[in-house]
Parts: sequence; structure tokens; C-alpha cells
Amino acid sequence: MLIVSLIILIFVITGLIFTKNYKREEIETLNKKQNSFVLVYSLSFKILDKFIIMDKLKSTDKLKSTDKLKSIEKLKSTNNKKSDEYLNNAKKISIVIFMLSITSFLCVLLTFADSKGSVINDNAVNRPANVENSENIDMNVYKVGEETPYEVEFNVEARQYNAEEIKQNFVLAYEYVLENMLKENESLENVTSDLNLSTVISQYAINVDWYSSDYNIVDYDGTVYNSDFETNNVDCIPIQLTANLSYRDQTCEYPIDIKVFPPYLTEEEHFIRAIKKAIAQASGNSIYEDKINLPTVVNGVQLEYKESSKDDTAGIIVVLGIVMTIVLLAGIEGQNKKEKKNRDMQLKYDYSEVVSKLTLLAGAGMTISRAWEKISLDYKKQRENNESKMHYSYEEMLIAYYQMKSGMAEGKAYAEFGKRCNIKEYLKLGALLQQNLKKGTKGLTQMLENESLEAFEERKNIAKRLGEEAGTKLLAPMAIMLVIVMIIVIVPAMLSFSM
Repeated sequence: MLIVSLIILIFVITGLIFTKNYKREEIETLNKKQNSFVLVYSLSFKILDKFIIMDKLKSTDKLKSTDKLKSIEKLKSTNNKKSDEYLNNAKKISIVIFMLSITSFLCVLLTFADSKGSVINDNAVNRPANVENSENIDMNVYKVGEETPYEVEFNVEARQYNAEEIKQNFVLAYEYVLENMLKENESLENVTSDLNLSTVISQYAINVDWYSSDYNIVDYDGTVYNSDFETNNVDCIPIQLTANLSYRDQTCEYPIDIKVFPPYLTEEEHFIRAIKKAIAQASGNSIYEDKINLPTVVNGVQLEYKESSKDDTAGIIVVLGIVMTIVLLAGIEGQNKKEKKNRDMQLKYDYSEVVSKLTLLAGAGMTISRAWEKISLDYKKQRENNESKMHYSYEEMLIAYYQMKSGMAEGKAYAEFGKRCNIKEYLKLGALLQQNLKKGTKGLTQMLENESLEAFEERKNIAKRLGEEAGTKLLAPMAIMLVIVMIIVIVPAMLSFSM
């Protein structure tokens, strides 16, 4: 895990260094609030251009695209719809890069974390928490008023117990041994499986040496050899264990009588017991060697050994990193849906205004194309002077105006306008204007007036619906205020009655 994390971090850091100036001008124009991971956009753009979508993006210059691209196009009013998908993909890659980096960094930090605290406070040295061991510390010693330190190495010995404390600790340690030695056995009078013979009781700094009256039945490490009792018709064997407790040069012995009975073991438990016995024998035979050669054959079965991993912290961090990545990616999709909903609502709300302006200008004698041009350019001027906020309907009209200026047929531009808005009212308006070019302007003004009246009624319905939604949202705060007022009125009244 550490190697993988380091490789990811090195890749990300190296990539950020080599791509720090990649598309820097485009990145600086982005809205930082809407692009939270803009710091890694340069690397994301490089990955997109080098490995993923540039070939696909270069293969078409049409405004038509996949359903997913169309949903993104609706959120942005721009001539270059491909760049919107490009930026959306960059956001997703940036999230993946960011979460991979954070996850890898936490894994590395976890591996190299050192939780040692300071042992020197107010010119006093804390003795080691482990009362068995001494501890070497390096200190910087200063003369008062001088800044040059003297480096001193000091061995801090553990605190020692006095005679009375030692005597008391022996009793407590003996009680601890009795409480923890049974493991899965019912009692010392009915021992059928291995015992837990503690060799160190760290809270009292006491070592325990064990002696058995019969090592063939109960070994010094607590292993009970009773698997052949039933075979040899042995019902019970009494054994005396001796716990030799020692603290420095002080010792104390406690005899412990037990009774060993045949075990109740499954086939798997018998095999595990045989493995443990074989390993114990191998350990005893190589006590003076640097390593223990584990047995490769037990009861005629070939064995191999692998160390089991008990620390799943790194795995948890990786899982959390993956979950957070999925959540953030889902957040982007949710934000896109929210923006699309707001866009559609604004388009419907602005429709009556758009139709009213077209009707007014057409009625004043302007052609539809001239009226369209005037509305579009007036909006553009207001936007440049910060006199109007962004309206999707006028943005799409501006696009259609530029398309007509670039040579696109007027009828097609109107039809494309309706398709980009993708709202039934705008589709109807686009078709109406397109038919006007084919059939002539006769009756167009009347049709626009009728459409304007219908649009105004729809706008009133939308405003009414928005008001109802706002009122619903206010119900909770109003209910809370009502409860507070009732408490203010009722509590004093009840208190006055009690008096």
C-alpha cells in the first residue's frame, strides 16, 4: 500500500510540475467558486488531451451530440458546446486526482506517523510509562541567559517499587494470573484446552516463569496435550503448575492445582493443535538460532505459511477515498440537474417577454430578422454594461443572430434556436417564425399577439406556483415561531397558577 501511495503522489506532483503552465490562460478565466479543484485543472486538461477525448472531440464540429452532452449544453449558452463537455470531464478527473492524492497522502502519513510526545516539562523528566524499561533521551541543556545548547544524552530509568509495593503487587499479579489463565476452560478443575499462562504483567513490571509437574501434559507456555487421553483411556490427570513471580531480585512462588480432562475437538481443531505442537517443537530445537524453521509437514500434510494482516486502517482509508470520490462525482451530476431545472424555469418565465418584444417590433413595421437583431444586440449591450443579469433565452437568441450573420439560413437558425432551448414554447416559436419565411408575413402579427397572451397567462401561473413553493418553505420557521410564542405566553401563566 505504501509503495502504491508513493507512486500516486509522485505521479501527481510530477504531473502538476510539468503541466503548471498548460492552458493557464483558459484556467485563469474560470470562475473559482464553480471550479473548486481548479488547482489540478492543468493536469486534468493534459490527461484529457493526451489520453482520453481529444480525438473524439476533433471528430465532429456539429452542435448535435450525445444525450449527456445535450444535458450539459443546456446549462451553458455558448457557441462552443464541446468545451462545456470538456470542462465537465476535467472537473471529474480533477476530483479523482484530488481524492487519490489525499488518500495516498493519508496512507503515507499513517505509515510514517510518530506519536512520541515530549518527556521534558518544566525542567522535569517523565519516567518511562513502561515500568520495566529505561529510556535514552537526547536533551539540549542551556545556561540561563545563553542560547548555545549543550547536547546531553541521558538514560531515564523506570520508577522502582519499594518493599511494601512489591509485596502488594505480587498479590495483585497472582490474582491477575488466575483471572486470565482459563481462556475457554470452565474452571481449573475442568481443563480441556490450552491455558493462558501470562509471562509478563506489564502494569506491575512483574515477570512470570511457569513450571509444570508434567510437561508432557501441560507445557510451560500453557499448551495442554490431552488429545490422546481418549485413545489411552485416560479420564483425568491432576497437574500442579507453579507461577514464579519476579520483580528485579525479588521473587515469590504460587502453586496452582488443575485437573486436565480429554478435549472435545473437531477435526480442524485437532489439526490446528498438531500444527501448534510441531511449531513449538521447532522453536525449542532452534532456540539458539536467529530464526525458527517452521514445519512444512504435519500429520502427512504439506504446509506453507503467510503472515496475516491485522491492521485494516489503510484499507479503510482507501475505501473512504473511493466513497468520497463517488459522492463528489454524484454531486457534480446533481449540480448539473439543478442548473438545468433552473434554466428551464427561467426560459419559461422569460418566454412571454421575448414574444411581447417580437410582437411589438413586428407591429411597428420591422421584419422578424431586424426585430431579432435589435432584441439580441440590446441584450448584449445591457450585459456589457452590467445592466442585466444573464438570461438563457436572450443568450440563445444571440447565438441564432450570430449564426445568421455567419451565413446560416434564417429559417434554420430559428429552428435551431427552438431545439437548443428544448422547451415546447420555444420549439413552437421557432417553427412559427420558420413557417413565416415560407408563407409570408400575413397574419404573423396576430399569431404573435395570441402567443403573447398565452405566454403571459403561463407566466402568471409560474409566478403563482413559485409563490406557493416559497410559502411551503416558510411553514417550518413559522411553526417554530408559533411554538416559541406559545411557550412565552403559557409558561408565565402556568408559573403564576403554581404560585
